[in-house]
Formats: sequence, structure tokens, C-alpha cells
Amino acid sequence: MSSFQFKQFLIRQDQSAMRVSTDACVLGAWVNNPFYHEPLLDIGTGTGLLALMLAQKGFKDIHAIDIDKDSLKDAEKNVQSSIFKDQINLHHQDINELCHHPSQNKKYKTIISNPPFFENQYRMKAENHQRARHSSNLKRSELAKAIALLLKNDGMCFLLLPKREMEIMLVEMQQQGLFPKRKLSIRDREDKAIKREIVQFGFEKNGNVKEELLTLKGAEGQYSPEFIMLLKPYYLYL
Repeated sequence: MSSFQFKQFLIRQDQSAMRVSTDACVLGAWVNNPFYHEPLLDIGTGTGLLALMLAQKGFKDIHAIDIDKDSLKDAEKNVQSSIFKDQINLHHQDINELCHHPSQNKKYKTIISNPPFFENQYRMKAENHQRARHSSNLKRSELAKAIALLLKNDGMCFLLLPKREMEIMLVEMQQQGLFPKRKLSIRDREDKAIKREIVQFGFEKNGNVKEELLTLKGAEGQYSPEFIMLLKPYYLYL
């Protein structure tokens, strides 16, 4: 679909490298950081989906960046046509450039990212789609370093990755002094393996990681009660 209608905003995705995904929607809905008036950074905003979900949640000072110009064209349309446009600032920027820009002294209470899924794997032909799906332009180590530089000492970071890629990212984050606080494992159905994980990170080391499991659909293919409860504020037909 070239557009996806949510309850309070519309996502147009004509030019974006990556389109609306169920996993990304779960990430936006799962964020529970209550610091709504503190600055929030969305790394790799794409269509602006996560920025808009978090604006609906109540965040007032959202900075959303992306390296892909075409994706930002969609994001600009989506943000400007929404009731949340005054809460979101969009920037065509690489995260490494943001970290090392002379004027950069802002730190964020909340950082959220649905980063490139795969590192050093098969590359798609379309250049922008390749950038969105693969981290040839953003290494796991670079992302972890950037988050450590930009996150406030008492801040929270939320990342979505495939299970195997998250295992790699956990090591990179711990090397930067960032440790898991909560983890949501996502599977399609009860008889399916875990496919994605969302992890909340912070600087304080805590051995008691709160682990949650979300099954998207029941045996008949219908959305699970847990999924409906999580996405009901956003999905139009829930």
C-alpha cells in the first residue's frame, strides 16, 4: 500500500525505502518512557512513523533524522499533514555527523531506533532500500557509540532488531556502558520461533531484565488480545 491510515495520522510511503511494518508499530506502542517534555531522538525515522506514534503518546520535543532524502520527503508530508507537526523536527542527517557536529551539545532523555536489520549480508539492488535494510552505512559499533554519546545519564534507549542481530547489538551496547532493562520478544504465532526483539537500554547495570513475550496472531490468524491491547490506540480497525 502507498499509504497507511492510523487513528490520528496518515502514513504516506510512496518514496520511502522501508514501509510500515507491524514490528515497527509494536516498537512505537511499547515505548513507556514518561518524560514527555524532555527531548527525544528518532534515529532513521523513514516515513516518520515512530516519531508520529510517540507524538501521539505525548512527547513534545521530537528530533527525527534520516540519511535517505526520499524517505524524508514522505516523512515531511506525513508530519506536516498531522496534528502533531509542532512536536516533531525532521533533519536530513547522518547519526555520526550529528554526534560530531560542532554545535551538538544536546542530550536526549529518550532515543528510539528501528535500525538497519542486517550487517555484511546480501545487498538489495535499490540503493535506498539497501541503506534501509543493511547497515553498510551504519555499523552496530557506530550506532552504539552514538547512542552512548547522545543519551542522558538517566535516559532510555529502545531498539528493534531480529533476534540474532540483537545478540550482536547487546555486546556492542555493553561495551559502551549500556545495559538491557526490558526485553520484548515477538513471534507471529505460538508455534513460531521468536523473530524480532525490542530491548530497552540504560546506563545503570541491573541483572534483573524484565522479559516479555508478544504473540501477534492466534491459530485462526486473528490478532491476539495482547496485540490488540497494545496497538488499539493506533490501528484504525482495532
